[in-house]
Amino acid sequence: MAIDKKYLEEAKQMLMGGYENQKVQLNNSFNQNVQGLEGQKAGVNQNFDNQLQQNAMNTTRSKNQYNNNTIARGLGRSTVATSGMAGIQDQGNRIANQVNAQRTQALGNIESQKTMLQQALQESLLGLQSKQESEALSLAQQLEQQAYDRAFQREQFDYKKQQDALARQLASRSGGSGGSGSNGAGGNFNATSAWKYFDQLLKSDISKGTYEAGRFAQQVAKYAPQDAQAMMQAYEQARKKQGTQPKQTATNKNSGRTYTNY
Repeated sequence: MAIDKKYLEEAKQMLMGGYENQKVQLNNSFNQNVQGLEGQKAGVNQNFDNQLQQNAMNTTRSKNQYNNNTIARGLGRSTVATSGMAGIQDQGNRIANQVNAQRTQALGNIESQKTMLQQALQESLLGLQSKQESEALSLAQQLEQQAYDRAFQREQFDYKKQQDALARQLASRSGGSGGSGSNGAGGNFNATSAWKYFDQLLKSDISKGTYEAGRFAQQVAKYAPQDAQAMMQAYEQARKKQGTQPKQTATNKNSGRTYTNY
């Protein structure tokens, strides 16, 4: 059954505040986590900078020691001294490359965590939106039903006023008391007005695809069960025909009332 847009908008407005607060909380949590990860980068870089600095110092110290040893042995300008110094430098370079590779991996892990946080945020926001739409639809149905119930109560109040007025007129003319209705509903139910209102709702249902006539028939059941049954039969037949057949009339065997099929 289609929901009137005005009730859906009203429901969304009623729910909006709570959902906006939840969105703010999700975004705040995401931003805090990202800031925490960004803060880790400084510590990671400082740690690997210290390792590079220590490696450079170790390399320099090893080269100085080796140079002093070769000089003491009288090999300061020999091929042995040159190749040995180059070997020490190569080892220092390899260590520096390893340190930088570990730095890149550590920083990459931080970026991966940020990406996962972003994906998790989007999934949470989409889930929140889906939940909001579902709850708004449910609330809109309740609001529409409440509005319908209030309208029906007003209709019944008007019926009762009409019946009371008629009863007073009959009483003044005949010196007794009177009333009308259907199936024991008495002065609280005006069957003629009810059927007229039902016919109007049924026409609207056929053109709009709504269920107002069916709902009205369910309400009438409280006051006049046989009229309600006849209304439901008319409604079901109208749904099957979908307004493609000529108008026909049928008579309810229980109430003796003639109603129109669409």
